[in-house]
Amino acid sequence: MITSLKLKNWRSHLDTSLKFGKGTNCFIGNIGTGKSSILSALCFGLFGTFPELQSKKVKLEDLIMKKPEQKQKAEIEVGFELNGDKYLVKRTITPGKTTAELRKNNELIESQTSKVTSEIENILKVDYDLFTRAIYSEQNNLDMFLTIPKGQRMKKMDQLLAIDKFEKARATVGQVKNRLSILINEKYQLIKNIEQSENIEKLNVLKHEIHQLKEQEQKMIEKLELVIKRKTITAQKIDELKVKEEKLNQVNVKIETNRNLISNLSKDIEKLKEELMEHAEKTTDDLKMHLQMLLEETNKLKENKKEEEENLEVLTGSHSKEELKIKILEEETIPKLKEQVKEFEKIQKDLKKLPTLKKKLKEKEKLYDTQRKLIEKNDAKITELTESIEEIKKAGSSCPICDSKLDAKKKLSLLAKKRNLIKKLKEEMKKINLNSIKTYIDKYNSEIRELELLEQKVSNIKNSKKELLNAEKQLKEIKAQSSFYLRKKKMFEKNIELIQKKIDEFLIEQERTRQLISKRIDIEEKIEKQKNLVKEIELLREQKLQLQQMFTPSMIETLRQEYRDLIATERELKTRIETNKTIIEQKSSIVAELERTKQIIEKYKDEINYLENLSSQLAILKDALVFTQEQLRINFIDAVNQAMQTIWNNIYPYNDYTSIKLEIENGDYVLKLQDINGWVNADGIVSGGERTIACLALRIAFSLVLVPTLRLLILDEPTANLDANGVKTLAEVLKNNVDNIVDQVFLITHNPEMEAAVSGNLYKLERDKNNNGFSIVNLYNE
Repeated sequence: MITSLKLKNWRSHLDTSLKFGKGTNCFIGNIGTGKSSILSALCFGLFGTFPELQSKKVKLEDLIMKKPEQKQKAEIEVGFELNGDKYLVKRTITPGKTTAELRKNNELIESQTSKVTSEIENILKVDYDLFTRAIYSEQNNLDMFLTIPKGQRMKKMDQLLAIDKFEKARATVGQVKNRLSILINEKYQLIKNIEQSENIEKLNVLKHEIHQLKEQEQKMIEKLELVIKRKTITAQKIDELKVKEEKLNQVNVKIETNRNLISNLSKDIEKLKEELMEHAEKTTDDLKMHLQMLLEETNKLKENKKEEEENLEVLTGSHSKEELKIKILEEETIPKLKEQVKEFEKIQKDLKKLPTLKKKLKEKEKLYDTQRKLIEKNDAKITELTESIEEIKKAGSSCPICDSKLDAKKKLSLLAKKRNLIKKLKEEMKKINLNSIKTYIDKYNSEIRELELLEQKVSNIKNSKKELLNAEKQLKEIKAQSSFYLRKKKMFEKNIELIQKKIDEFLIEQERTRQLISKRIDIEEKIEKQKNLVKEIELLREQKLQLQQMFTPSMIETLRQEYRDLIATERELKTRIETNKTIIEQKSSIVAELERTKQIIEKYKDEINYLENLSSQLAILKDALVFTQEQLRINFIDAVNQAMQTIWNNIYPYNDYTSIKLEIENGDYVLKLQDINGWVNADGIVSGGERTIACLALRIAFSLVLVPTLRLLILDEPTANLDANGVKTLAEVLKNNVDNIVDQVFLITHNPEMEAAVSGNLYKLERDKNNNGFSIVNLYNE
């Protein structure tokens, strides 16, 4: 049961709160007062849309109130109860966006917009499409069934039941079956074309030829392996003979090399003996002792030189420090002090102007104060005279100041005198130029501030002259010290130079002695080497005789000829094998292509079998769809008729028509009523009231059959096509009979007579449309 509805900024509703009870809840009001907006809000609150929005007759942003004032968002809250639980769904609309939340017994259970709708559909066991088909009767649509032209009711009812999809499915199945037939014929034609264009019979012949070629190839490969093996053995024998030949050649070369070395060593020994002839009296030991003495003397000189260099380094450091001091004094300290002395003298000269400037400033400030007071005095006087003139103008026959008699002539005279005085005061004020005086004051103040800053600066640099004299004296002393360091430095450099010269002489003598020692040792080594070379030649001659017995040039040439013949045979066999492989590949390629063609034919045949089976199954499916659609219609009619009969007995107040039914006649739906003479069509001879109750019974039956979980009916302007008797009958039925079948009815009407239908709550709506007013909703009964 729907328990409440709140609308905020929803179309013409600013802030509307509604409560609903069981039975018929009615909304009455003129056109445009916002009645249908209540039902669209109810539908939107539950499912996030409603028929006008779904069909795009209105946009989402159109639902937010635009007049009498523009709002930024709209809100809908719908409360309902089911199986003892209380639910509240809230949806908010802002431009381009909607949000939603669902609560169960005050606990939030979902807050995503799409999931809120799904959850409500799951709870109510009804979706939007079924809700709008079975429960929500749109405006002027109660007798929708009877207003559908004959011959079209079957189509409309199929749409209501959602079994119109069977028609579409059946048409689709037929189209698919036709396409399958075309595809099967195309594949048969493809098989025929392939079998004509490809010689499949050649396949076995080619396979046999490939088998024979592979056997031939295997024999050639085996023969090639034997040739390669013999070639390897022959190559090894050739390599072995080459090794022996190479050893013999090496022995010959070694013998000749040793002979040349012995000859060269003899020449070198004779030459060295000639070079040592001058020092023949000195032995090798004498030369080594002389070399040791030279080394000791050289080391002593190097120590003296190092000591002198260390002294020179200390002296150089001291000299560099003095030079740095001189540079700082000459380039930084003295020039800076000279500049400060010069600046001090200039400031002293400028400071003599300070007393004069202060005197001028005082005079100008005194003048400025006098002139300012004069202006203030004149301003006050002018104000006083102006007020006096105004009083005289307003005065009657007596003076407002002294109460003396005041005639017109005297009044004019007084006014003229006061105006002349004001003019004179203003001219006097024009002559005064305070800005000019102020400019002088500002100028003198600026100059005085600058001189006062100079006074502070003077105190900082007043000792500059004394510091300059000290710096110049210090410079003279440092230069004298630097000159002393320079002379001493040159003396150390001369000593170092003499020591280095002596060291160089000793080093030359050392090198000459080493060379003599080396030559003596070299002679001894060369004599020993000569003896060893003679012994080695004897051994090489014996080795040469042994190798000549194991190797002759004719042996290696015979093996080389055999190796060349084997290479030629190997090359021939490889060429024949490659040619054979090429032929096998070509024939295999043809076989593979024919195999693929054969596979394609087999595949097409399998596909044809599959498609033919599928076509048969589609034919069965098409028949099943027809049967299912017809059976659903029969089942639906049986369920609707059972429900309608119960409803009819509860809501029809007379005994002339005892039964009601829906049946298929001539391929279309017909609604019939039964009287004592038999069954008659409801859209035939029956009265407007009987027709209305029949339509209401049918609408309620649709709701109960299609949505058994919701005992709910929504009627928007159901009286549009009814006469006065039909309106009266419908009102009585809705009030007295319907609540035995459904829990709630929501009724929208502009017909005041439908107030008689109310068994729940009655709401009346008003709105000042001329001034774009809000919808005003008043509850008339609880």
